[in-house]
Amino acid sequence: QEAEKIKILIAGKQDNFSNNLRMIGAIRLQIKELDNLAFEESEISGTENEIRIKRSEKEELGREYVKFSFEINSISSGISEKQGLKAKISNLETCPTCLQEVHDSYKSNILHNCDEEIILMNQKIESMKKRKNETNEKILGVNLIILGLEKKLAEINSVKLKIHSLNDKKLRIKEIEDSNIILGEEIKLFNSKKEFMEFSVLDFAV
Repeated sequence: QEAEKIKILIAGKQDNFSNNLRMIGAIRLQIKELDNLAFEESEISGTENEIRIKRSEKEELGREYVKFSFEINSISSGISEKQGLKAKISNLETCPTCLQEVHDSYKSNILHNCDEEIILMNQKIESMKKRKNETNEKILGVNLIILGLEKKLAEINSVKLKIHSLNDKKLRIKEIEDSNIILGEEIKLFNSKKEFMEFSVLDFAV
């Protein structure tokens, strides 16, 4: 009965020993794959600096975009005011100040000036809209660059972490090898014990 217990103990320790060998092989394979990886710390700082520059550029473009939007709205309000003035002048019969009749030539002159100003303001709005659209395209372009740089930075950091994990993996191999040395000694000891018990049984049988 005692011999059977020892056999079970030996089998368990041999399984552990074999599992450890498989684990060492798998970790060594991982280390081999990681050995081909490389990165420079300057890559991280350089990429981070590029991202900062592009974000600053994006913020500046954003301010320009808002500025164009504000100016377009402001000019549009000016056009509405001019159109309101035109309506008042068209319907004006007498001067509200001197109460004299307002001649058509006078009204025509004011209306003509309003029309010219409205034309100029519409031209300015079109110019602003074009610049606003161009700015928006630049923002989209910078966004794509930032996304690309952020992806690059994430990949570099991932490589950095994997390379730093090499030492942990090598340490793990050393721990498993030390464990196998102990297991090997224990297996030898139990085998010796088993053989001794088997010989003792034979001697007793004789």
